[in-house]
Amino acid sequence: MTKSTIETKKQSQMEANKRYRAKNRESYNTYMKEYQKNRYNNNPEAKERLRTQQRKYVARKRAEKLEAENAEETEEIVLQPK
Repeated sequence: MTKSTIETKKQSQMEANKRYRAKNRESYNTYMKEYQKNRYNNNPEAKERLRTQQRKYVARKRAEKLEAENAEETEEIVLQPK
């Protein structure tokens, strides 16, 4: 096979995959939502891992926000004439 034939096949397969995902997206999302709900509700270890990840994320975002606020305050202090 030549490169152009391979590229054409890849492109057509990508288009077919895209159409298939678009067609079945709603049912897949419903399935995945139920799967995740059951996975975390029925498994305390998984639930705790998820909560730990969420807490770390929230703490990181709060720290970033405070850092940005502090940076703005220091800029304001530096820019104000004495």
